[in-house]
Amino acid sequence: MSVNGNLRELKNSCAGYWGERVYAELVYANELSKTKGNEFETLLEKASAELLSAAAQNGCISACDVKTCEAVLEPIVPACKELTVHAVGHAHIDMDWMWRYDETVDITLETFRTVLNLMNDFPDFTFAQSQASCYAIVERYDPDLLCRIKEKVKSGQWEVIASTWTETDKNMPSGESLSRHILYTKRYMSKIFDLPESALRLDFEPDTFGHNLNVPEICQAGGIEYYYHCRGNDENEIYNWRSPSGAELLVYREPAWYLGPVKPMMAELTPSFCSRNHVRDILKIYGVGDHGGGPTRRDLERLTDMAGWPVYPTVRFGTYHNYFDTIKKNRSEFPVVTHELNFIFDGCYTTQTRIKAANRIAEAALFESEALSAWASKLAGAKVNGDLYEQAWKNVLFNHFHDIIPGSCVIDSREYSMGLFQESLACANTQKAIAVYAIGDAVDTAVIGDSRGQSDTNSEGGGVGYKVEEHFNLSRVERGRGLRRGYLIFNMAPAGDNVVDLTLWDWRGDLSALSVKDASGGPLQFQLLDKGFHEYWQHEFTNIAVQCRLPAYGYALIVLDEDPDMRIPLSVQSDPRVAQVHKYDMENDRIKVCINPVDGSIDSVQDKQSGQYLAVRGRFECFAEDADGSAWVVGRYQNNEEQIKIKGMEWLQQGALRQSVRVRGVYKSSKIEYIYTLDSGSGHVSVDSTID
Repeated sequence: MSVNGNLRELKNSCAGYWGERVYAELVYANELSKTKGNEFETLLEKASAELLSAAAQNGCISACDVKTCEAVLEPIVPACKELTVHAVGHAHIDMDWMWRYDETVDITLETFRTVLNLMNDFPDFTFAQSQASCYAIVERYDPDLLCRIKEKVKSGQWEVIASTWTETDKNMPSGESLSRHILYTKRYMSKIFDLPESALRLDFEPDTFGHNLNVPEICQAGGIEYYYHCRGNDENEIYNWRSPSGAELLVYREPAWYLGPVKPMMAELTPSFCSRNHVRDILKIYGVGDHGGGPTRRDLERLTDMAGWPVYPTVRFGTYHNYFDTIKKNRSEFPVVTHELNFIFDGCYTTQTRIKAANRIAEAALFESEALSAWASKLAGAKVNGDLYEQAWKNVLFNHFHDIIPGSCVIDSREYSMGLFQESLACANTQKAIAVYAIGDAVDTAVIGDSRGQSDTNSEGGGVGYKVEEHFNLSRVERGRGLRRGYLIFNMAPAGDNVVDLTLWDWRGDLSALSVKDASGGPLQFQLLDKGFHEYWQHEFTNIAVQCRLPAYGYALIVLDEDPDMRIPLSVQSDPRVAQVHKYDMENDRIKVCINPVDGSIDSVQDKQSGQYLAVRGRFECFAEDADGSAWVVGRYQNNEEQIKIKGMEWLQQGALRQSVRVRGVYKSSKIEYIYTLDSGSGHVSVDSTID
């Protein structure tokens, strides 16, 4: 009978320690022989046949049988030992996946206590942990435990591989955020473990659901050379991943899985893996995961024992950095991949949209706030609170964990995530306010001068909290009084003619005589967005749209005043003479937008200069989904005969600067409202939707 036939017969006979051991050795040797043109086939056939005969005669496989078989195979032992398994202990700890944050804290601390206890009993045992957020938990809640970890880091048993704050999603966070992961993580890990930042060269992302093409660019710029992942690619196992700029990472894609127990059959894929990838080394990642736990005593006892098996690869407790440094010597033989590694779990791009919206809002707010703070520091000597910004960013980075921002987490996790978002937004907006006030104090505002009606006024401080909930930005607080008021308009984008909104509080003038001018006295076009004043917490306000030229990363000063000579003529009120057609088309000097008056959809968006249609039939579509859909996977779309029922449409603005149409509708039990807006000079129509 052939070797494969003998192994099939032996499989059911190899119970217990000795049976599992010899069967794993024979399978490994057979797989190794296949990569060498079946070089060991004759010897393996003899050894397996004798073992099969002994098992049939005795009813089991004894230690003596195994020793006899291993003696027969002794000539191939050197070849078996040419391949090396680098075993690295791992504990996959999901940040707030199916549980609350307090449970994540407990998981982290108890896992690390177990690992440290096992290290005392197994001095060769090595372990690695990849998330800075886990170390931050230890530092905050059990500093003594962190001291014990530091000792093991110094001894080499505990490998620090954290280069990101969490094992982050690599598609939804911005490029700035992915860079901040490396910045803050390297800075933090270097500080608490007294390591040079250059020692952290690995980005370890075993469970991340997809990887964008700029990851090599961002990682290389952050001093990272190596990348480990499991999902997002099933073509290559060891390769050079190249971004469009030419930046490269040496990548290891897990051929098996990134967690689990140690078993005798773990070496089965080693020969074929090494042969395919032109290496002599393979990683074995082991340990209880997801909910923490890490390597078990049984895992360590087995690895220690397996290291002494003769017909088996060399087994050693290893580290990731050492493994990558070893295979790096063969880098020129590895293929080059120039595409993104996407994706699994398409449902994660739409699930729990509040988390995703919060992330994008927080990223943008912090970026803008830091720019303003830096500007205020240079212009007005304002102090930048770097510690506060760092904590705010760390909150954002925590929420990038691959089960949080994808939405594949429970409600408790989402609530914690939204709390972190609110903390980060509070930082961004408070520091933004400090910055703009400092800049405002340094700007020459003499052109505003004195104003009539400055006494007996309650305008100052009006608007506290106004628009914060809606825009996630600063309050539109009034700091002026009287009829003549100045406003600094900040622009954190490229230069251009912009339509900006102002809120005027407790103004006692005549709105029909309102004038708006720039700092040099030139008139600015404006549009009243409200019909008179509205009440807000014992103050009155009206909103105004103003068109003004704004420099890039700069500001403009505009002045509002009452000017009877600029009084807007009132139209004569009369009864209607002609029936009004229901038409909701919007147009400026660049585009024309035609809105269907029946179903509220956009029939077309046309570029007026070229005549080309930029879009047709823009609308909300309604689909039913197969019941097999989940947080991770989008189910098959099904036909859905019920569509949105439009309950009303109305013009909100029809001025020279802004046109907007509101559409109200229902879909089953949901309420839907969306507003189309087109500003003067804009090349796009915006859609602001609310779905309840």
